[in-house]
Amino acid sequence: MLIIEHDDEFEYLRHIDGDVFLIDENAYKHFKSHFDSYKIIKIPSGEESKSMSNLEPIIKKLLKFNLRRNQMIVGVGGGVVTDIAAFLASVYKRGTKLGLVPTTLLAQVDASIGGKSGVNFHNLKNLIGTFKTPEYIYVNRYFLNTLPREELKNGMAEVIKYGLIYDEKLFNWLIENDLKSILKDETLLEKIISRSANIKNEIVAHDPFDVGFRKILNFGHTLGHAIELLYNISHGQAVSIGMSFGMEFSHLKGDISSDELMSFYKIVNAYNMQYKYDFAVDEVAKIVSQDKKASYDKIEFILLKAIGEPYIFNTDIIEFKSVCHEVLKLWKERP
Repeated sequence: MLIIEHDDEFEYLRHIDGDVFLIDENAYKHFKSHFDSYKIIKIPSGEESKSMSNLEPIIKKLLKFNLRRNQMIVGVGGGVVTDIAAFLASVYKRGTKLGLVPTTLLAQVDASIGGKSGVNFHNLKNLIGTFKTPEYIYVNRYFLNTLPREELKNGMAEVIKYGLIYDEKLFNWLIENDLKSILKDETLLEKIISRSANIKNEIVAHDPFDVGFRKILNFGHTLGHAIELLYNISHGQAVSIGMSFGMEFSHLKGDISSDELMSFYKIVNAYNMQYKYDFAVDEVAKIVSQDKKASYDKIEFILLKAIGEPYIFNTDIIEFKSVCHEVLKLWKERP
């Protein structure tokens, strides 16, 4: 159940269900008073927490709290914490109940929605994971007031993605606005959160287990995950680079128009997103070839025929490297 409540009193939190709360340490500093009556496990901020080795001490604490199968784990924080909570709720004692309270824009519009969980293994993002449907996802824009601007930009990458793959009206709205206007007008941010969360919900409802239609959500992520892991770039900025690659790839194939490509660049500039990076092709190709979406000798990319018209394109490592070299040249000409 998706609960969207833009209320600075956090009314829903007064009677929220949950038995053990996994809380991002930064979120805990700001919202401690809302959770002090619960059993708490604080999770260090950062992608490093999302590893198998870091799960063991959390599991030991769950055992210390004597958490039962019919009780609930609640994840409070960004995508790292919501992923950890969902993964543990799906495997601890073969499954407990799950609640999610996303506190970053990225988590509110994307990471917490859809029932996926995952932890990283070595240099591969979300290699080990499960599907776990939460009892509720509580979204409140007022959690974002404590975040630095960089975190908001991190989430805007996923918002831009929804406009590109699903909602041309949202795409055009993004062209007409920019990061400054959203930061000035809180109602605009509320609309973005509500529309984006509902888009993700709609897509997932068509394909809960990611075997077909839902794959369009991977736009920008195949290359983006490799960039993120290799160069320690934030998830949102890495996905923005991945989407830029996808747009250039689509244009090279004769799909999207030059006007659509330039409209994309107008948006990423307006929202201060990174959209090009001089990456090492061979290193990126090695990680992409091990991506969980790859099958046999094919790499799966989401490309666009036009704004709002995504499709799955399977390529091989030779073509991928060739396109990478071509796109790196094109990026030098971009604004």
